Amino acid sequence: MRKLNKKHLAGFSCIIAVLFMAPLIVLAVVYHSNQRRNDFVPGSVDIKVNEGNDSSDEGEELTKDYKWELSGETYIADKNVRINDSRRFSGEMIRLCFIPMWYDSSGNVCAVFNFGTPTRSENKLTYTDSTDKTLTLNLVADWEENGWSYNSSDGCFYYSGTSDSSGLTAQLLDSVELSKAAYDVLAADYVFRLDVLADAIQKTEGSQRWSNSAT
Repeated sequence: MRKLNKKHLAGFSCIIAVLFMAPLIVLAVVYHSNQRRNDFVPGSVDIKVNEGNDSSDEGEELTKDYKWELSGETYIADKNVRINDSRRFSGEMIRLCFIPMWYDSSGNVCAVFNFGTPTRSENKLTYTDSTDKTLTLNLVADWEENGWSYNSSDGCFYYSGTSDSSGLTAQLLDSVELSKAAYDVLAADYVFRLDVLADAIQKTEGSQRWSNSAT
């Protein structure tokens, strides 16, 4: 059997060393390539919903009762929604979502109305049940000119405008409208509730989370 001389032995040793080191080099490259700086900053989370009741007590907002008034063939209840704007950075915008629900006398959410995806027609968002009962959110007439926009793909409103001297955004919602057919069937046994979820997010991708819920 032919013996390996020192020259051949050194060559084989180099090959083995390269094979051993290669995975470590690749791992180091991958590791360092993942060390990318994240410039995103979480949005503010201390935004509050203001419904124009001249009260700083959020508890009153959370327990606000709807007073339906008959107007023609529909029932209307005031719901003046603005946001106490606490954005900390110029790169943030406010995101807002309306969540309509019906509750029974025990406070349980009831599936007595199939809200589904609302349809938008100018200043109205309308939910239509399979039995033709309707619920409509009436937006203020100039909401789009005042900094609000609507994204139908996620059902959220976005605000990039400024706040007034009292720290409030421009008003978005004016009232809630319920068809007489829906009111006659539901109002006697159930309580309607419209949750308003709002948070501050960056105008680009980044951290975001809901910050407030009020009815």
